[in-house]
Amino acid sequence: MNSTQLIQQVAAGLQQQNWLLLGCIALVILVSAAGMLGHLFIAKRIEARIANQQHFNRVQFEQEAALYREIWKKLCDFYEKSFATFAWNDSTDESELTTLRKVGEDFFDTIRNNRPFYPEEVWKDLREFIDICDRMSGIHRAMRRAAASAMPQFREPMENAQRAAKEQSKKIEESIRRRLAHLTGGVR
Repeated sequence: MNSTQLIQQVAAGLQQQNWLLLGCIALVILVSAAGMLGHLFIAKRIEARIANQQHFNRVQFEQEAALYREIWKKLCDFYEKSFATFAWNDSTDESELTTLRKVGEDFFDTIRNNRPFYPEEVWKDLREFIDICDRMSGIHRAMRRAAASAMPQFREPMENAQRAAKEQSKKIEESIRRRLAHLTGGVR
């Protein structure tokens, strides 16, 4: 029934004083209005929920991206300092080791303090990197205790650990990229 037909029905009902017809028409109008208001209310709630979710996703993305930037910077600092410190020469002095310890502690503290905020796949790769760094540190301590003639026996394990650290840093980078891509719905 279109609006012209409805008006004609109302006019006919008024002329005939058909109160039942008029009551039914009024009921149809009220039910239709209530349905439209209900639909509008539900649509607005859904719209608000979607807007809220989009806001949360954006905030989550920004927070995780900031965290990953911080971790990546500290990982690179530590990685570079460890390669400079673990170089194959006798010039490693105590100040280089102190700097490495400070950079390493800063890196590890940042990882530990933010642990609940990493997704499992990123944490797993960071944990593996920490384990490799522990191996490198153990090899370096053994090198410092050993005589100069024993140094060749440490070269291969240290080079293997350094290669593993380099590969693991690539895995961490990819884990972070995958996570950020997931948060943006696959858009890089």
